[in-house]
Amino acid sequence: LGVYDLRRAGLKLENLSDQQEDELLSLAVVKGGRKVVVGTQDGIIDIWSWGKWEDLSDRFPGHPQSVDAMLK
Repeated sequence: LGVYDLRRAGLKLENLSDQQEDELLSLAVVKGGRKVVVGTQDGIIDIWSWGKWEDLSDRFPGHPQSVDAMLK
């Protein structure tokens, strides 16, 4: 997961998570901007805490197919 701040001039990578095994397909920022929820190709939902990008904070497996979209 790469983090870019689009409000700043130029496109500069701000932070990068650890390498993920799954392809990340969808994303939603929730909990007032404190959490980032990401759907994966293997049907797992990964959760990161905002500003702590190195490793995810939680995982929810069990979706039968890939998680291609997130609704808030």
